[in-house]
Amino acid sequence: MGAGPARMDALWGVDVSWIEARIVSRRQWAEGLITLRLDAELEPYAAGQFANLGLDLGGTLVRRSYSMASPHGAPLEFSLNLVEGGELTPRLF
Repeated sequence: MGAGPARMDALWGVDVSWIEARIVSRRQWAEGLITLRLDAELEPYAAGQFANLGLDLGGTLVRRSYSMASPHGAPLEFSLNLVEGGELTPRLF
């Protein structure tokens, strides 16, 4: 795990630092509802705070905002609802 390259967020015009994370577990709660646990080192955060998750898909960074489902200090988790036809979320399922 290491810090990724700093990128400019085109929407807000602020520097965005990306870090690499690894999905260490996936729990399916119901059809179309999962929790992903990631191995990543983040600054302090609060449950419910949003973070961008992204994947490099064919040389293009595809990212979406997701809400952190765990409190700081606990393993980092995100709960996701499947968005049929979405560009990123179905790939995380």
